[in-house]
Amino acid sequence: METQFIDLSKMTPEVVKSAVLKNTLTSPTTIFPMLGSIPLLAFWAIFDAGVLFVVASGLSLVGGASMFALNYFGRYAAFSSKYFLQLRAENEEMTKKKLEDVESFLDEREFEQGARQVNKLQKSMDSFEKVLDRKFEPHEFARARYHGVAEQVMLNALGNLEQIVTMLVAIDAIDPEYIQNRIDELGVIAQENDGLNDSQMEEGEALKDRWELREKQFKTIDHLLSQNEKAMTELGKIATNIATSNVSGNSAEAELDSAIDSLNSLGEDAKKHWA
Repeated sequence: METQFIDLSKMTPEVVKSAVLKNTLTSPTTIFPMLGSIPLLAFWAIFDAGVLFVVASGLSLVGGASMFALNYFGRYAAFSSKYFLQLRAENEEMTKKKLEDVESFLDEREFEQGARQVNKLQKSMDSFEKVLDRKFEPHEFARARYHGVAEQVMLNALGNLEQIVTMLVAIDAIDPEYIQNRIDELGVIAQENDGLNDSQMEEGEALKDRWELREKQFKTIDHLLSQNEKAMTELGKIATNIATSNVSGNSAEAELDSAIDSLNSLGEDAKKHWA
């Protein structure tokens, strides 16, 4: 099973500044004026043209530098918003693919509890998104990071459900009714014959081992399901805190760091039970 993660390091202020700088430098409004100065200077150097060509190329360079400054400083919010939207699209595509895979597995297994959790997860995400859209501007760092954390919660939960389906497939061949009946038969044989022979004792131990394996798997399944419920509860708490408090600047980052710690703890605990 492939473990997928949202890369929150792409949402740090330093990385965003680098992305905005790259977009600004590659913007047509920056490149074309600067490129326009090259043929003018070349024409002047080759043909010893008049000073007008030098002035024109200089103006072109100044124009390009001015557009760079205007784009970087004046349109920083617009460029960073565009960057965040690109990240959001990538994250949502990753989650969508995982969701499709898990829903297919759940349908094959007719695992209704898992299907209900998927439905609740989607509703939790939709609610969380609406809160973020109301409280933050698209270009804000905190908004992008909160969204990334929420997507990671979704991926972790879907990973848990995928693991559960795999575990259910693994224990399909263990028939609890057969095991119980055979253990009862061995008990009768033991009473009638004042004990069991070596082969019968080995058979009894093997049956008990299979029974315990099945029980252990179901305990793990219950634990993973409960972790998903805890994650959704934590996500709901974060959404409520965002909605009812004035989160901005440093306070938003502090709240976010606390949320990441809580959610990462749940995710790490769940992954201990992944194959």
